Amino acid sequence: MAEKTELGSIRVVTDCDTGIYTIGEVDGGWKTSMLKSHISKYGVESLLIRLAHMQSEAITIARDIKQQEELLRFTEVINSEFLTNLQLLMNLQWNN
Repeated sequence: MAEKTELGSIRVVTDCDTGIYTIGEVDGGWKTSMLKSHISKYGVESLLIRLAHMQSEAITIARDIKQQEELLRFTEVINSEFLTNLQLLMNLQWNN
């Protein structure tokens, strides 16, 4: 099994009773001495590739969520129009 060491972290605020932070706020950073040591020994390429992959994942998920929200809004509009048209049709049939 590979031994792993953290170079940094990303955290999200999930609860706060002081008012200093906002729920959902993201913070994080590097363990600077570990990062410097890693880059000195192994270079920066693999680190930047991993960061780019993580950024891509976040963008993809954000895009998927936006598409789902747009689809939901579209479905709500279609359903509303359908119900309006159905009511009009029923009124026409009732009046005839």
